[in-house]
Amino acid sequence: MAGPRPRRAVPHNILIFDLFCANFLRQSLKRELTTFYQSSASWEARKAPRRLFL
Repeated sequence: MAGPRPRRAVPHNILIFDLFCANFLRQSLKRELTTFYQSSASWEARKAPRRLFL
């Protein structure tokens, strides 16, 4: 069972932590962008009605 591990093997808890951090950052960034675009939606619509601001 206990043999030499491959050199490129990432420890499991580090991988889980990385995935959790990436997911959390993506969710928070998405929430920030959503609130920002919702707050600036009416202003953008008044400023340039035909331009889709993405």
